[in-house]
Formats: sequence, structure tokens, C-alpha cells
Amino acid sequence: MQASREFRAGIAAVVHQVSSVRGLLTPKEVEFLAILGACPTAQGCIVELGTLFGKSAVALAAGSRLSDHALVHTVDLKVRPEAEANLKSSGVWEQVRPYVLWSHDFWKQFHEPIRLLWHDGANQSDYVAGDIAFALPLLVDRAIVAMHDVLNSSGERLHAFVDHVLASPQFGQAGIVGSIGWAQFRQDGCSLIEASDKQRLARRLSRLKPFHQLPKTQPRGLRRIAYEAYRQMIPHGAVQLDHWLARVA
Repeated sequence: MQASREFRAGIAAVVHQVSSVRGLLTPKEVEFLAILGACPTAQGCIVELGTLFGKSAVALAAGSRLSDHALVHTVDLKVRPEAEANLKSSGVWEQVRPYVLWSHDFWKQFHEPIRLLWHDGANQSDYVAGDIAFALPLLVDRAIVAMHDVLNSSGERLHAFVDHVLASPQFGQAGIVGSIGWAQFRQDGCSLIEASDKQRLARRLSRLKPFHQLPKTQPRGLRRIAYEAYRQMIPHGAVQLDHWLARVA
């Protein structure tokens, strides 16, 4: 499967559009979110946990306008004025549904099929694991789960990604882009090759677990050197669009 020149230009335009929005995503992470929005692997909506200034919501919504125009349901404890302004100025406000509540309360009232779950909210491992458990019954076959800060020692999302996504036979293709961990949900389970690939990735990521503990602390000195060495052993470059499409098609 190959993306057309026009489609690539559309992705580039989304990345350019999002570059002016305040947020904590790197350019290659923005590009990957735009691709996730623009390349539906299944039918359903997009759920985002953690709105902040709306940068990722803009990338997801603008990306989906290149394909299925999926609604983006974004959940946070408050909708910041900057987020609303960014969504409106980017022209995606009508495509985004904000929810102001805890995610566990959101899951109690939400029942729509999900093609993409983007987790950039709570960072405590137990809380993130709960979000994954709530989302599982709503994920359609071949849906994507993506989580921010998997390669960032600011929190514990890494633990949930390793223990509840990579370790689950219900997820197949998986990888890291920047600090985003992603995996594809499979109702019929993963293949033996996919299971082996996930185990290899999980072993590498598990070396980082001691450095991803709350309360937030940045490793220093020799611990910092060890952390960076372990981190560099994990492939996390920009996504190669055609290769990624072939993996999740």
C-alpha cells in the first residue's frame, strides 16, 4: 500500500498547521498523530484523554478530514481557554467534542465504537491501566491505541503500555514513534511473529521502568547516562508512512 503524493501533501499541511499550536509534541509526533487521524484502520470515532492546549486534538481532527472525518472526543478536567481558541482558529471546533470530567466517569457514559484511543492524560500506571481496561470493549477490530510519554521519564505511562498493551494477546503490531507507544487491537489475537516482536520491544522498554516512577524525578549523573543508553536501544524514529500502512492494513 502506497500513499499518494496528494495525501502526503495533506499530511504535511496538517503538520504545518499544528506547528503554531502550543503543546508538548515534537514534529515527528505531530506527524504520527496526523497519520493516525488520516489513516483509519477501522470504522469508529477517536477518543483523546488529555486535552491540554488542544495541539493533539487539532492534529487528529485535521488529519481525519483527509479521510473519514471522525469525531474526536477529548477528555480533561477542564477546557482551557487556549484549547478552545486553538480548536476554533484551526477550523476543527465542530469536529471535537470536549468532556470536562475524570476519565473513569467519561467511560461510564461513553459507548461508541473507537478506532483510535490517544492517551495523554493521567500518568499514574494504575489509572492508565484502568483507562485501557475501560476502552477495550469499545475498540473495534484493528483499532489503534497510542500513548504519549512512553519514552519520557515524566510519569508511569510506560508501565501500562508494557504490562497491559504489549503483554496482551489482543494487540498485534506495535512500535514507538518519538515518545509515543502504539499498538493495534486484534479481536482474533496476535500472530506468533507479532507476539515475538512485542516481547522483544517489551524487554527493551522494561529496562526503563525504574526511571519511570512518580513522583516525577529526572535521572541524574550515572543514572542519566544509563537511562539514555537504554532509551537509544529502542527504535523510535519518525514513521515511514508506506511501511506503517502495510503493517496495519
